[in-house]
Amino acid sequence: MQILGEIVNFIQRKSENLQNQNIMKDETLVVLEEYNTLTEAQIAKSILESAGIEAMIRNEHMAMNFPLATPAQLVVSDADYEQAKALLHHR
Repeated sequence: MQILGEIVNFIQRKSENLQNQNIMKDETLVVLEEYNTLTEAQIAKSILESAGIEAMIRNEHMAMNFPLATPAQLVVSDADYEQAKALLHHR
């Protein structure tokens, strides 16, 4: 049963990533921040999304497999950049 749960979680994460990519594909994306760990990027992404700002992690798989060589880039739409930057630097 644990394996089934892990499979369901994996599918849900992939579905979320595809939805985010489809939503943001027509917008100009800019790198808001680069993180050395995927966990840090995911926390920042969660903070932004809880404030209603859509964000994506670029290089997610590379950052997970090669954390010292490839930073996880948190990207947002150009229109949300200033608000997102202020929100993350405020904390």
